[in-house]
Amino acid sequence: MDSLPIPSPDAPEHSALVRAALRAQARARPELLGGLAAGVEGLREALDWSAQGVGADETACVWLGDLRWARALGLSPEEAAPVPPEAWWEPEVARLAPADFAERHPLLARALCAGDMPYPARTPFTELADDTFLPRLAVLPLHPREGLEQLGQLAVNLTALTHGHPEALAAGLVIVLHRRALIGLGAEEAEALGDAGDGADPQHRAPAQLRERARRRVLELLSPRDPGGSAPSAGLLASYGATGATRSGLARILAAAPLSAAVLADPDAAPTAQDRGGDEVPGCVRALARELTGPAPQRPGCDPGDGGTEADTEARSEAEFAAPSEAAQSPTAWAELASTDQSAEQLADRLTERWVESVRRWWEVWGTPGR
Repeated sequence: MDSLPIPSPDAPEHSALVRAALRAQARARPELLGGLAAGVEGLREALDWSAQGVGADETACVWLGDLRWARALGLSPEEAAPVPPEAWWEPEVARLAPADFAERHPLLARALCAGDMPYPARTPFTELADDTFLPRLAVLPLHPREGLEQLGQLAVNLTALTHGHPEALAAGLVIVLHRRALIGLGAEEAEALGDAGDGADPQHRAPAQLRERARRRVLELLSPRDPGGSAPSAGLLASYGATGATRSGLARILAAAPLSAAVLADPDAAPTAQDRGGDEVPGCVRALARELTGPAPQRPGCDPGDGGTEADTEARSEAEFAAPSEAAQSPTAWAELASTDQSAEQLADRLTERWVESVRRWWEVWGTPGR
């Protein structure tokens, strides 16, 4: 089984990495804070159950979080949907959510109200291919599970809760694995440089070189073991059910998404505005291209904390770079924006604290000796 260990939950670096990841996501897309909370809290709940020796479906836990998000937005889930107890984060998400959320994101709003939990092989949302699922995956690269196959499968499952388009499933898979590879390879490099005693600071390593190593690592993982084998006969939905958490199964997911596969193979040459047929490239593919070509995530010592950096800009969607209206440039509007960013970071910090606490409890029970 392929793996890339991350810093131990007991190490200060772990909590710093989590905080940096969640803060960056909260600042980039504050209107999607509910997705961030649903992902972190759902996965955290599953870890808590596991620490007690009780199995829990991680995807189902996150889906319940999505239903809470829908409730916080004032949406009405379908009658068949379960009604989870109110979570501590719902009032804050409701307060910060834009009043016109459903108008801004009509397909996402409909997906959040699904009465049955969607699966990659059983989803009514095959047209959803933007990048609004990414907040749900923000903490996943720092999940304590080591197996990259299982981590990749979980990324696909969580993406499919609202986005069933093959390109979205593949983009979510690659982004999570790439971020995990950046963290894992960065940790390995820091240890190697420390052992070498050459005085080099791994935090100052050229980010493009580390990013390229991570991209090659993911490309290797998602390359079919049998290049001469038969291709999926009827696309992703027909072939997914029997794949399971295996390298070949994950490779099929990527093979069903030609645009995402092209970006992973050559991020600089792949189309990110229009494909060869002239159609607009989905937002999830553009997000993947930014992931593979943008600046590397800040190491804990370089955590932007209160100021924001170019990395935050890379994470924002293109829509947020539209020229602001006169009203948006007013002092009142800027003050409201600053207040929203601060509240979003505060929520991210609270999510970080709860995540780290749960991961440490889980680690005490299931952590690998000697790591």
